[in-house]
Amino acid sequence: MTEPDSDASAPPKKPSKFAILKNRNFRYYWFGTIFSNVGEHIENVVRNWLIWELTHSVFWMMVMVFMHWVPFAILSIPAGSIADRVNRQKLIIWAEVGGCLAALGMFTTTYLGIMDQYWMAGLLILHSLSGSMSNPCRQLFLHDMVGQEQLLSGVALTSSLRFATQSVGKPIGGLILVTFGAAFGFFANALAFLPLILALLTVIRVSQMEASRQRSAFADFKLGLQHMTTEKSIIATLLVAIAPSVFVGNGFDPFMVIYADTVFNMGPKGYTYFITAVGIGAIVAVIMLGYVGNVRWKGKMLFAGIFGYCISMVAFASSRSFVPSLFFLFLYGFFQVTHSTSATTLLLENIPSDMRGRIMGIFNFGRLGLRVVNGPFFTVLNKFALLITAGVFVSNAMTITAAAATVALLTFSLAIFAPSVIRQE
Repeated sequence: MTEPDSDASAPPKKPSKFAILKNRNFRYYWFGTIFSNVGEHIENVVRNWLIWELTHSVFWMMVMVFMHWVPFAILSIPAGSIADRVNRQKLIIWAEVGGCLAALGMFTTTYLGIMDQYWMAGLLILHSLSGSMSNPCRQLFLHDMVGQEQLLSGVALTSSLRFATQSVGKPIGGLILVTFGAAFGFFANALAFLPLILALLTVIRVSQMEASRQRSAFADFKLGLQHMTTEKSIIATLLVAIAPSVFVGNGFDPFMVIYADTVFNMGPKGYTYFITAVGIGAIVAVIMLGYVGNVRWKGKMLFAGIFGYCISMVAFASSRSFVPSLFFLFLYGFFQVTHSTSATTLLLENIPSDMRGRIMGIFNFGRLGLRVVNGPFFTVLNKFALLITAGVFVSNAMTITAAAATVALLTFSLAIFAPSVIRQE
């Protein structure tokens, strides 16, 4: 734990709003992460277009999605056990270096004109390996850095950056692609890793509590599972947090493209408006949670966030008016951050310190690794909807509604199974 910035002998004061930004380590880490996440969104936009340009194949587009998430499915759980046993700051540095090297590889092969789908698949695996190995470390590192009192603000301001920065990163990626070409987009992504790497190497200093090395990593992992089986509230919190990622996750994003193009006839411009509305909603949630700081009703906030998330999806799916659709996507981004932040905070607060890495690894496996089922799940729903309806709009609306209803029903069932989760503070 880092030393507090204020004098320990001073009388206790009421925490100020956004007090977490006074934490020097967190401030440098947070700003570095902003650049890293913006770079990732730039890479995502450029990669998707480049693969389409190279192959004109939906199959290869789906292969890239598969390549992106498979390392998370395979490595999230062992990465959690590793996070308990290594220097977390060093592992995050190496992960950022790995991501930077992958981006430089994409830049080099594209600039030399030898990029193809096979090069991209291999480099994307390197990129995803770095992310899947470092995710549990980042969550534990955050706890080491800010402590219990500021944990909710810390989680809100970091875990939500992926959603908030898309409103900046994706438009920048599109502008770079149109103006300078794909190679420069990958180079910009590589540069975006440098601020966080330099901050971690030079100014951020965080101490941590490491797990005992007297047991093997496998034995540690078994202890983590045994602890979960005795704590019904932890299992329920995990399942509630994972449900939106498994049954919605990235499967909702293509429908924003479809609606922008076929319902509102606005093409890429409409899609840009849509993803910007989601990003603004996420930013508002970040500001609100950062301002509030610590709250005593995180369990209620978790369930409210998921139900709000589902309702906003259904409202968007049913809308044929552009402005209300933007508002519903604003709510989607807001509630997405709310439930994700609440779940992460509850888990970090209620898991014993020597088991956080293992259980957070399981959490990341469900939240990220199981996104590999998004595509097949939405495909089955959409095929079924097309069989029983005549209109494309109605079938798409039914697909989104069915996915949202699945999440809502599962969440409601878990609330009945483990009501203590709602009462968690």
